[in-house]
Amino acid sequence: MKHIAPVGEGLPQLDRHPPIVISRAKRWLITLAEPWFRRRNEAWQLAKQRQLTEIMAAARECDSREELERILGKPRYALDGLLCGRHERDGTKRSPEIVEVYQVAGCTVELWFFAVHSSIDMVGFTSPTSTSLVLSHLDSERSAHKAG
Repeated sequence: MKHIAPVGEGLPQLDRHPPIVISRAKRWLITLAEPWFRRRNEAWQLAKQRQLTEIMAAARECDSREELERILGKPRYALDGLLCGRHERDGTKRSPEIVEVYQVAGCTVELWFFAVHSSIDMVGFTSPTSTSLVLSHLDSERSAHKAG
């Protein structure tokens, strides 16, 4: 993956990942049938985690953008690298120049392009769904209620 350059022009630049909009009807339905949705969501998450592992392993082997896009598809959007970053063990913050975001098979894969070291980091996670967000919200409400 070291020889792949960022897409650059023509890719929408965002400050953050776009929000997921959840209708009231869907929130109500998930709340009403929570046990069924919880089991379904857990099974979905496990399947997507396995799939994500395979996708990222294949993407790491790519030597060209064409090979990469065969596996991940075209990038959906880019994030401003200065708004992203991570702290190294020595306390310094390391920010990429740009982050390309791909969405494939219910998974999100980010390529972090660093100009300083001419390197690329890959980050992947299962894409949040409206169901998982509503279930997380229900868990948060219960935790707050127990604590209060």
